[in-house]
Amino acid sequence: MKAERHCGRYAIIAFLISSGIIFNLLYWRFERLQHGMGLYEHFMMSPVAGTLTILLIPLMCISGYYMLKELRLRIKLEEANRELTEMYQELKSVDEMRNSIISNVSHELKTPVTIALNACELALEENDPESLREFLAMIREALHRLNMNIDTLLEYAKIQSGDLKLRFEPVNLPPVIQKVAKEFRPMVMKKKLEIHTEMPHVMPLVRGSREHIKLVLRNLIGNAIKFNFEGGSIVISVKEHGNFVEICVSDTGIGIPPEKLDRIFERFYQVDSSSTRRHGGIGLGLAIVKDVVQAHGGEISVESEPGKGSRFCFTLPVWREDGGEASAG
Repeated sequence: MKAERHCGRYAIIAFLISSGIIFNLLYWRFERLQHGMGLYEHFMMSPVAGTLTILLIPLMCISGYYMLKELRLRIKLEEANRELTEMYQELKSVDEMRNSIISNVSHELKTPVTIALNACELALEENDPESLREFLAMIREALHRLNMNIDTLLEYAKIQSGDLKLRFEPVNLPPVIQKVAKEFRPMVMKKKLEIHTEMPHVMPLVRGSREHIKLVLRNLIGNAIKFNFEGGSIVISVKEHGNFVEICVSDTGIGIPPEKLDRIFERFYQVDSSSTRRHGGIGLGLAIVKDVVQAHGGEISVESEPGKGSRFCFTLPVWREDGGEASAG
């Protein structure tokens, strides 16, 4: 019924327009014969020209309206297509990063296990005490590396889920630094490194979580050893700056390219991301260090020069008898 009403309206409109055109054509022919005017003059002077003009104006407006509507639709489609392309590229990048992370983490967990298993097999067949001691040292180092990787993943999981709870207490830094540095003694001796500490005789206590301060130090000292040259040196220095204490770990290692300094604290970022890189690692250590330091109310910074070494510094607030809890999110 609705369609029939529309058809009836269109038929009436068409009848009126055609009747008007026929009437104007007859009138135009009569006037032309009566006054002997030319074809063009009669046409321009006749009501036909006015009628066609009146008819063309709404047709042009309607045509322009639909052209503009089509143009807007085309622009929206192009924008939607561009957004879909960007989303696809992002998803593709995330998928590639996920595969890279799985491959990297699997490699970093499997490598120390393989080393330990091979060393165990050789140790079982060895009778020489000196050789047996070397194999046991290899096993200890491999398990130490595996333990650090697992701790890193666990801490990362806590930070991501918001379950990292820091119980603040007054911490005396010198014993903590000495204890952590001692943990790396086998690695330091193996690489023939020299490790020094520079601390004032009198220092204020800092406000922090003892275990998480150790975690930060382990990551920074571990990196200073890993990326150092054989026979190089490491310096751990502590200075008081107003309401904060600054702890710095410097090395004489390979350094970091200037263009990559801004990204080293990103999760899963590797300065050397090639499959043939010499130094292992999951790429989470510095990201966790940054989160933990900021959860303490401190900041972390880095200075580095390729071929000459790096210097990582972080700050912790001085203890002011206002202990408590905080969460790193």
